[in-house]
Amino acid sequence: MIRRLYIRDFAIIKELELNFNAGMTVITGETGSGKTLIIKAISIAFGAKCNRSMIRHGSQKMIIEICYDENIIRRIIRKEGPSNSYFNEEPITIKDLKDRTKYLIDFHGQNDQQLILDRNYHIYYLDRFCNHQKDLDSLKNIYNELNDNVKKLRHFEAKLSKARDQKELMEFQISEIESVSPKNDEDKDLEKEFKILSNMTDIIKILNKTNILISEGDSSVNYKLANILIPLEKLKNFDENINNVVDLFNQALVLLEQANTDINICISSYEVDNDRLIEIENRLMQIEKLKRKYGGSISSIIDYLSQLKKDIGNIVIEENLLIDIKNKIKSLKETFTNISIKLHNERAKKAKVLSKAIIKYMELLEMPNSQFKIKINQEIDKDSFVFFDGQFIKFDSNGFDHIEFYLSTNPGQPVKPLSLIASGGEASRIMLAIKSVFQNLDPVDTLVFDEIDSGISGKAAKKVANHLKQLSQTKQVFCISHLAQIVGTADNHLHINKFVNENNVRLKLKYLNAKESPAIIKELFIGTNLVGS
Repeated sequence: MIRRLYIRDFAIIKELELNFNAGMTVITGETGSGKTLIIKAISIAFGAKCNRSMIRHGSQKMIIEICYDENIIRRIIRKEGPSNSYFNEEPITIKDLKDRTKYLIDFHGQNDQQLILDRNYHIYYLDRFCNHQKDLDSLKNIYNELNDNVKKLRHFEAKLSKARDQKELMEFQISEIESVSPKNDEDKDLEKEFKILSNMTDIIKILNKTNILISEGDSSVNYKLANILIPLEKLKNFDENINNVVDLFNQALVLLEQANTDINICISSYEVDNDRLIEIENRLMQIEKLKRKYGGSISSIIDYLSQLKKDIGNIVIEENLLIDIKNKIKSLKETFTNISIKLHNERAKKAKVLSKAIIKYMELLEMPNSQFKIKINQEIDKDSFVFFDGQFIKFDSNGFDHIEFYLSTNPGQPVKPLSLIASGGEASRIMLAIKSVFQNLDPVDTLVFDEIDSGISGKAAKKVANHLKQLSQTKQVFCISHLAQIVGTADNHLHINKFVNENNVRLKLKYLNAKESPAIIKELFIGTNLVGS
């Protein structure tokens, strides 16, 4: 239970410290006296949003601190810079603060009464009653994962669509290059061979003529050199220089014979091969064609071929990834559908139980002969993948059910949507009935009601008062009220007055004793304007 509340520089409150007791505490005061500020401060302490404009004029920060059982919760909100939250003097994030305190306190305000009239929020109440949060969390995770994979699929399909358009061209280019399969420097070698073969007739003709000049007939070079050597040989012994000349002529004769031998070898090996010449010419034309298309050299052709194969490989990898994504989506859809059907079955089963429980509390709250039904419907969607009860149906992160509360407060009248027929007082009591049902499911120690008595009076007010009193037997209950019936049942009566002192607004809070409280109750009973906040 909340034992103490400390407030500094919040709205019109400069500094305030309140101690609380167990049981039912009712807060009263004139219109605009600041009753709601107390409830607002408590909600901020437990992690509710706080606008910086709520910081008291002239101050740089506000502090709200609550002692709950043995725990101390403190929030410091600054006009500028970061705000801070503490749990037992340890820094804590708002998310963690809410998680640690969500089972300590439960708030009911005018916003809750609006939510009960919003059919989009009805599924929350039924799911909370079904207590299948784990399945809901799983479904939401699958829903998000499914959306992520669908986006990924669209991205890959768009990317692959362009790649596939290019794939056919790339495959043709690979085939074109590989059909020729040029080797590095092959063109240079072929050009050299082509040059030789294209001049082969002239080469052979020149070699034959050279061979004749060297070795055939009396006019050949060999014959003439031999005749020169015969007289010179006779002079060898006369002079050393002549000896050198003779040696040079002998060497020339040997070299000439060697050259003639080599010429004969060439003549015997060379032949005019027109077929080979045509083959080389065709091969060079193929290579030149590739060079013109793919970079100007054989090395650039080979590099381009390597890149083509790499690109084709990447397309194959992405096509396999696309298959994996499609299989993943198929699996997620099946799991999503199965969990959605499971949730639907649980909702259909528990909807009847919840309806009966709410009707029971409605009777206690002066709503006899009322009918309360929870209707579960689906919306057909031909483009959906979720197939249920013989048709494809629309879905969201909560599954495929549309939940709406229906009410009839008059005997013999059919139920109609709660949002269309419930009055303010009925909405308050239905909300209180739902809160009462849920207190048996996930009980908290402290309940806070901000004007739960809105729109009710007479017997209904007395019933609500008795019900709040009954809740306070096991819970700590806070309630802002303007009804004498509710104030009269309270264990603790906190009254707030607002006054101006030296141009400053001040609040005076006081617990009224058994002698003081009846006067306020009397004023409320006769209709004195002490309502509002």
